[in-house]
Amino acid sequence: MTKLMFVSALLLLLVTAVADAGQGSGCSYMGRSLDDGTLFLGLNRCTKLQCYNGRIRSISKRCAYKGLCYTVGSNIRAGSNGCKLYRCQRNEQFTAVEGDPFGCADAFNRCKICDA
Repeated sequence: MTKLMFVSALLLLLVTAVADAGQGSGCSYMGRSLDDGTLFLGLNRCTKLQCYNGRIRSISKRCAYKGLCYTVGSNIRAGSNGCKLYRCQRNEQFTAVEGDPFGCADAFNRCKICDA
């Protein structure tokens, strides 16, 4: 009996949440009108956004690089020789990681410690 009551309560919460999602003032994003509760991708096609009580809020921030999405804190190798280390920041941009010694490429285009 307890399990049935739990499931019933959960269904009631779900129905209430869905009904409430259609209420609110809605949002405008890049010329589009969005209903309150709408989830969508940001300009970089990686960050998830939501229209919430008339405002756009970030659900998950990610950085984009060469068509792929990276979570905040992820590292990639990029740059002119592909060996410079960059980290995805909360502002959805990659910044160079200072102090990384493997910033040079060898004759076989593998990253190595740069010669002084």
